[in-house]
Parts: sequence; C-alpha cells; structure tokens
Amino acid sequence: MKSGKINILILVDWFTPGFRAGGPIRSVSNVVKSFQNEFNFWILTSNKDLGMEMPYDLDSDVWLDCEGHFVYYSSVPPSKEMIQATVGDKSIHLVYFNSMFSPSYTIRPLRTIRNMEVGPRIVVAPRGMLSEQALAIKSAKKKLFLTVAKLAGWYSGLRWHSTSTEETKSIKKRFKNAEIIEAPNIGWLPDQKITAENKVENTIRLVSVSRIARIKNIDLIFKVLAKMPDSVSINYRHIGPIEDADYWQSCMKLANELAPNIEFEYVGEKSHEEISQFLLDAQLLIMLSASENFGHVILEAFSHGLPCVVSDGTPWRRLEDKKVGFDLSCEDIDGITEKLIYFCSMNAKEFGVWSDAARSFAEDCISNDVNLTNYKKVFSIE
Repeated sequence: MKSGKINILILVDWFTPGFRAGGPIRSVSNVVKSFQNEFNFWILTSNKDLGMEMPYDLDSDVWLDCEGHFVYYSSVPPSKEMIQATVGDKSIHLVYFNSMFSPSYTIRPLRTIRNMEVGPRIVVAPRGMLSEQALAIKSAKKKLFLTVAKLAGWYSGLRWHSTSTEETKSIKKRFKNAEIIEAPNIGWLPDQKITAENKVENTIRLVSVSRIARIKNIDLIFKVLAKMPDSVSINYRHIGPIEDADYWQSCMKLANELAPNIEFEYVGEKSHEEISQFLLDAQLLIMLSASENFGHVILEAFSHGLPCVVSDGTPWRRLEDKKVGFDLSCEDIDGITEKLIYFCSMNAKEFGVWSDAARSFAEDCISNDVNLTNYKKVFSIE
C-alpha cells in the first residue's frame, strides 16, 4: 500500500478471476489496473463467480495482496460490522459501489456508511441499471425501492459515475440534482490484431458474445441469418453462459432451421482470455442487444481490428462514419441483413480498410486523455 494516496474501497458482486458476469468485472478490473499507481484500491467481493456454488481456488475471508491492489473474497455477504471495520481500519476516504440494486454489495453497505457519524465520500456507478430497459425488468420492485431510497435520502449528496451520455440522462431523470461525472469504461489495447488478408469474398466468420437472455436478442441474429442468400457462406459462433434455458431453446429451434450455407456453433462460456482468441479468429462481431450500458466486448473487438454490427441500444453510435461498423435499430431486420451481406461481399483489401479503422478507433478510445482525467474526478475526495 502506498502512503499518502487516497484509499478507495470498491464493493462489487463479482471480480476476477470470475468472468461470468461479463462487463462489470472488466469495468472494475481495468480501472484498478489503470490507476493503482495513483490510488490505493481495496476490493470487497464474493468468493464465487456468478451463479456458481464452488468458490475460487483462492484464500477466502482475508485481504490478499494482488500485485498493487488488495482483494477480500468474502464467503458471506459483508456485514454491517465488517463494512464499518474496513472503512476504519483501512482509513478509507472513498467508497465506490459498482451496482445500483445489489442487496449485499450496494444497498445494505450504502445504508451502513450513510449511518456512520463521519463517513467516507460515496460514489455509485449504476452500470445501466437506471435505463428504461433495465427498469422494465421486475419494474414494480425497482420502482418501489427507488421511491423508498429517495424518501430516506440514501442517494442524496453522493457522486454518480456515468459511463455514457444516455446513462447521464437516466440518472438525471430520477435524481434531478445529482452530481454526475461522465467517464466511459476503460479498455486495454491487445498486442494481436486479426489477419485481414484471410478475408475471402462472399464469406464471413461471425461471432457474438453475451449471456443468453432475452434482452440480448440472440434470436434476432438467427432471424437475420435466415434471410441471407445462398451465394454467401457464414460461420457463426456464440459465446456466453445460458441464463434463460427456455429462451435458448427457442433460439436453437431457429438455428436448426438455418440453410446449409450457414454454420452455427455454440461455444459455451469462456474466460476473458479465451474470448480474445475467438475474437482474433472472427471477422465481424454482431451484437443486437436491446440495451447495453457500455458493451466491453465491442471495444475489445475494435481493439483486435474487428468491425462490428450492433444495435442502437448501445453507446457505440455513428460507426459507419468511422468505417468501423454499423449501428441499426433492432426493428430494421432488412437493414441488418443488408449490412451483413455487405461485409460478406468484401475482399481482403476492402475488409482491411475497415479492420485498420477499427483498430485505430480503439486506440483513440483507450488513450483518451479527457476520459482518464474524468476518472480522477470520479475518485476525488474534494
């Protein structure tokens, strides 16, 4: 631990080496790696991955020194006494909540800190949970909670971390006088880039990465593929855990009806490192989610030189202007089909232009000085 630095406690349901929760894990991990030379990070999290019964092969219920930051993998939800002791013993200046509705890692700890006589600065990152699409899921319960939280003042006087303009609007809609700092999620630029020279006309290797749930619109991808002409050849892989088995069955029914020129493979769930290898083997990422707060895999695809076709429910917009992909309405199935055919038709030289642009775009996003400065504002205790 570095003396003289601001001590930050991060509460997050899941953290590395977990990967099943996807984006939220990458969000926190990338921030910690980027700023651990400037801040002291203490991360309090579960000792199990999302939906798993077995704990990680790590020591639980002790603070572990993890090469520049500290992690406590808890076997039980953190108690009021533990939160109070951690804040006091570690001289915590700021507590960062990486969720909005987590009972164990946001709601109860937030109330505990609010009741402390002299508590640390508080930052809440809702991670898209205040969007209309997210609030529509279990809407009555969430609306009741927000009403109670406002009346009790749990979210008054704290700081909000927004990762997009749309999220800023969502926060302001529900907390009009909120202090909001907008800082998009941080990515890492990998060493490897896809080999654009391998692109063959009228073929494409397609990949999608997400948990299997209705909000991800995986069935829409199959409906688009069903409209592809016989003149093209497509290999499509999906990576991600099955969250909704009934929904996946309906998707598989569509997959089984695809024409012979469309090959589909469900790869299953993979670690972040394994996903990178699948991205390197692909030529186009497709992601048609109804809503994405950020979409880490989109930035990771760009960073590998992989163009993307995404829905207009992500923060990644006007992609065509940058020659890195397309963003379209999920209702525009014909438009999505047209863009997929367009990528299929490219030869290696044409595809290389888009691949190089995707890599350059990722470099600009990752090295954005304004974003890095705004993160320092997020963690400021002033």
